[in-house]
Amino acid sequence: MTQYERISILVSVTAILVSVAIPLVQFIYHKMRRPIVSIIPFDVQPLILNFDRFGSYARFCFSIQCEKQACVVKSIIFRAERLGGGCSYEVKWNQLKPIFANWMFAGPQQASITSATLVHPIKVCEGKLEPLNVEFEATGGVNHHHRMEMLLKAIGHACEKRCSLEEVLSEQAVSAAIDELGKDCFWQAGEYVAEISVKYDAKGLLTQRYNFKIDEAQAGILRDNARVMAGLAVPAVIPGMREQLQLLCLDVESVAGSR
Repeated sequence: MTQYERISILVSVTAILVSVAIPLVQFIYHKMRRPIVSIIPFDVQPLILNFDRFGSYARFCFSIQCEKQACVVKSIIFRAERLGGGCSYEVKWNQLKPIFANWMFAGPQQASITSATLVHPIKVCEGKLEPLNVEFEATGGVNHHHRMEMLLKAIGHACEKRCSLEEVLSEQAVSAAIDELGKDCFWQAGEYVAEISVKYDAKGLLTQRYNFKIDEAQAGILRDNARVMAGLAVPAVIPGMREQLQLLCLDVESVAGSR
């Protein structure tokens, strides 16, 4: 074998090794630089529960932290299970609520001016916190919509012969429809496990679990929203004081070992 042939073989082997080594180094570097994503709930009552004409739903306030490199959050899923009762549901994110609120003053009253945006992919930069106020889809289904229709129909009939809001709401058919609608509220008294799943990049998935409790008084607040919904559905020409829907703000406790 001539020296030229030996040099040619050496160059060829070196080229093959380099062609293999470069992708291998890139793969190892990429694996070592995979983003580490974590969820940090807001410190004070990050979980907000509601029950309205769309059904039961939840809103969760938290920050997403990304380390090593940036990531793109593509979807967030909320699961809730009532322990002992076997009741659970799973919903996707629905709206992004603003973190900050602008206030408008009208005489002695003040009102919050906020606007929600549709959910969309969110880029979380490396080493930064991205605060989110995520509202998830409501659980209202066919039964809930049917009960809302029955309530509106009963209110329509009652308004024909009653002259005040209290009289309308006290009508037997309306009262029965309110009771039926209140049964649709998922948020009953008990202990719950909530699970937040964040899907990011191509295949990234972070799952974090939290515990929270609802006592009888708190469950009653949301259940009473059925009567508030009835009052808001009564035409304005019927005199009476309309109440506002109530929210339930709760603290959560992180479950160790969630990923």
